[in-house]
Amino acid sequence: MLNFLKVLKGVVSYFSSKVQTSKKFRKRLLLPFSSLIVCYLVLVGFSGKTFAIDFPAGPISNNNKAKEECPKVCRNHHYHWHGQWKTTVPGRESVCGCGWALDKKGAKFNPLNKAEQSKFDKFQNAIANKGLSAKDAADEIGDSNYKKLQGNQYQIRLSKNNRVTFLVEDDTHTVKLKIVGGHT
Repeated sequence: MLNFLKVLKGVVSYFSSKVQTSKKFRKRLLLPFSSLIVCYLVLVGFSGKTFAIDFPAGPISNNNKAKEECPKVCRNHHYHWHGQWKTTVPGRESVCGCGWALDKKGAKFNPLNKAEQSKFDKFQNAIANKGLSAKDAADEIGDSNYKKLQGNQYQIRLSKNNRVTFLVEDDTHTVKLKIVGGHT
């Protein structure tokens, strides 16, 4: 992946130096075009491990500035900020990595054995820490029998006896836990 990005950067540099172009042309076309390619590659390169959509945030100079700006940027696109950001054009442009969120408020938690708790922890951490959707988080833990119950209510299997029931709120990219443990 890094080698491909180096090659891409080299190709863009080569053509921008060989072709007679004005600074205005490079600034308006080449830089945004290469930024789009890099954003696409980041999304494709991390699929299955981390999910983040990069949204432009203007210049961000440090982590404190990112903590101020990125939550607003992500919220404007109905996503949640998970602490990821990077500078794409030094002094001019940065992007914030946005993903899904997990809401546990009001959820009912029943006792789980060690194996069930481990499976649940992998599921919830994939959403809360990696920004994955509920479906991708379920796929990541394996053998979870992800299924739609009714409306926006879904369920995964932790074991023969225990399930996790949750709502998938697509408009806010939030997974809202309802019941952990038990069988519905």
